[in-house]
Amino acid sequence: MGNIQKTRQLNRGDLIKSYVEGKSISEGYPVELIIEPTNYCNLNCIMCPRDRMKRKIGMMDLSLFKKIIDESKNYVEFIYLHLFGESLFHKDIFRMITYAEKAGINVGLSTNVTMLSEKNTFNLLNSNLHLLILSLDNPSKDAYNKIRVGGDYEKIEKTIIYFLNELEKFKYKPEVVLQMIDLDCSRAEQNLFKNKFSKYSSIHVKIKGFCDWAGQVEEINKLVSSKAPLGSNSKCFEPWRALTIYWDGTVVPCCNDFDGAYILGNMRKSNIKEIWNGAFMQEFRKSHLVDKSQMNLCKSCSTVNLTHEECLITTSPFYPYEREIEYYCRDK
Repeated sequence: MGNIQKTRQLNRGDLIKSYVEGKSISEGYPVELIIEPTNYCNLNCIMCPRDRMKRKIGMMDLSLFKKIIDESKNYVEFIYLHLFGESLFHKDIFRMITYAEKAGINVGLSTNVTMLSEKNTFNLLNSNLHLLILSLDNPSKDAYNKIRVGGDYEKIEKTIIYFLNELEKFKYKPEVVLQMIDLDCSRAEQNLFKNKFSKYSSIHVKIKGFCDWAGQVEEINKLVSSKAPLGSNSKCFEPWRALTIYWDGTVVPCCNDFDGAYILGNMRKSNIKEIWNGAFMQEFRKSHLVDKSQMNLCKSCSTVNLTHEECLITTSPFYPYEREIEYYCRDK
């Protein structure tokens, strides 16, 4: 086992210990980062809170991205290169993937498929990306166009089919997930979605549970009739395992914070280690230990507590890549 692997393994243990013991100062460092290359998007999806954002639209500088990777490569094991935008609009997205992969960090990417051109298909399949999520969201043209406002179902379907045919030609294949968000869709719709692409054996077709962004947006809450119970007062694991970084370097505690409600710092002015155990992050952890319902961001979130035993199994959030593969690729 290499030095970085040993360091990461020890780091996981330190994070688990800090979480279980409820320490406001973590003994380890984040194992996962969500990095937003851009918050620009060409669609207006009904389940996305982007239209409530007040922060500026922009693109992350490649130099800032490299700084983040250089500082975190000894302990971060997985990054998502998307958040509140379509990442394939970023001119340096493939450089970002390559840079992170060369640092030994597994990379996941989600796309609305609108920018998945022949050139981008080739670049993605030659980038050593580990996890790619293609969002289609409904097998019906009318339903898709209502959900992903601004999209063109027929064009998207043709693009996906082209991509999947190209995927079959490559020896190295990332884990590819074709995803449909469960917006009160019927069992018939789910089966139609799965059957439509069943001939492509190298991909995973997933019906993904609805994300309500911690119950912060009433209009989004109304989109489904059945959801996980909100308002749990359990100790969330996110403040002990991961960070989310906007395109401008702003750091927030989790992906549900779409508009900077709880700013922990900025990567342009500081570094991950300082932010991770800085005063704002310590206070955020303490709030979770006392009563997370006091925080607007967290009071309606349905995240559940983890037992010590659950922290130790490979599906634990503290084993980030294994966790994502378990969720997207083994959950049928």
